[in-house]
Amino acid sequence: MDAQRVYALLQQACMLLEDAGNYHIAAHVGQAMALVEERYAVGGDHLAERDGAPAPSDPVEPPN
Repeated sequence: MDAQRVYALLQQACMLLEDAGNYHIAAHVGQAMALVEERYAVGGDHLAERDGAPAPSDPVEPPN
């Protein structure tokens, strides 16, 4: 299975659904994206990338 392709297709579907105002269905597609991302280590913050915001980097640890 090409996890990167599956993730890209889910991402495209999510964006199209959001653009069409189908937020409930887009949320379910987003959950599927999260599962693929977790299981196969692909993807990223698709909403940040779409909106032009920088994607978050590694978590920053608080100072001691």
